[in-house]
Amino acid sequence: MYKLYYAPDACSLAVHISLEELNADFAPLRVNIGEEVSPELLEVNPLATVPVLIDDDLILTEGVAILNYLADHFPKSSLRPETGKARGEFYQWMNILSAGLHRSYCRAFAPGAYVKSELAADEVYEVADEEIQEMFIFIDKHLASRSYLLGEQVSFIDFYLFAMLGWTDALSCPLSSYENLSAFYERIRVRPAVQRAYATENE
Repeated sequence: MYKLYYAPDACSLAVHISLEELNADFAPLRVNIGEEVSPELLEVNPLATVPVLIDDDLILTEGVAILNYLADHFPKSSLRPETGKARGEFYQWMNILSAGLHRSYCRAFAPGAYVKSELAADEVYEVADEEIQEMFIFIDKHLASRSYLLGEQVSFIDFYLFAMLGWTDALSCPLSSYENLSAFYERIRVRPAVQRAYATENE
C-alpha cells in the first residue's frame, strides 16, 4: 500500500486524483505545510513540501517524479502515453506546467521570499501574475480544439493543470475569463476520482 502525504489546496491534489483514477491501494495522510509544518511531514521530507509518496522503503517527493513513477507501476493505464509523439508531448506539457506555470504561482503566492524589500515584492507579484495570465491565454488557445491537453484522452498532466487552476482566486483575472480553460476545469472536476479526492481532503 502506498502512503500519500498531502495538504489541502496544494499541488498534491494532482497525485491524490491520480491515485484515485488508478484505483490504487493507498492511505492518504493529511499534513500541514507553511508556517506550522507537521512533524510527521518533516520526518519524511525535510524540505517540508508535498506531495510525498511512500512505497515500502522508498520515499519519493516532487509531483512530477511521483506521477511518472505511478505511470511506470501501472503500465496498462492510459494516463501516460506509451510511446512515440504522444509521449514526447506528455513530457513537454509536464515541463511547461512544472517549470513555467507552477513556478510563476510560487512567486505570486510568496513574492517576499524572492526579494528583500516590500516594494520589490509587489513587483515580483505583478510579474508573476502577468506570467500566469500569459500562460492561461496560451493553454486556453491550445484547448480550443481538444478536450484535454493531449487530445481526447485524459492524462496525469490534466490533473496537474486542474490542481493549479484551483488557485486562481489569488490572481487579478478569474478563471471564468478563459472559456476553454473553464470548460476543461469543469470537465475534470466532475470525474468520480476527483470527487473522491475532494471528499477526503475536505473531511
